[in-house]
Amino acid sequence: YTPLGPTWRLGNYFLGADSQGRDVMARMLYGGLSSLLISGAATIFTLILGTAAGLIAGYFGGVTDTVLSRFLDILWAFPIYLLAISLSIVTIAHGITIGPIQIESGSLWLPVIIIGIVYVP
Repeated sequence: YTPLGPTWRLGNYFLGADSQGRDVMARMLYGGLSSLLISGAATIFTLILGTAAGLIAGYFGGVTDTVLSRFLDILWAFPIYLLAISLSIVTIAHGITIGPIQIESGSLWLPVIIIGIVYVP
């Protein structure tokens, strides 16, 4: 570990370095990249699901609106973290297959889909 000290003034490392001499700030920024990508994609996926559900319920109305509203009410009744953990366990074990689309269990798209389903408005 290299302490901050005067090293950042000399242009070396702003947050210091780890025991192997790697820049801590660069590693933090690179680690945050996957979080930003997953959260951005999950937000877009949730927006698409919520908009589609609202358009279908508004266009057809009647029984379709009632059934879709009750389904979303049931989905919202579950604790969010418990539902996310349950979906994670199921999808990690088997992956997701929807028609010709298959998402493997180690894919970064699984958290996007799980967060999108759990947080659909």
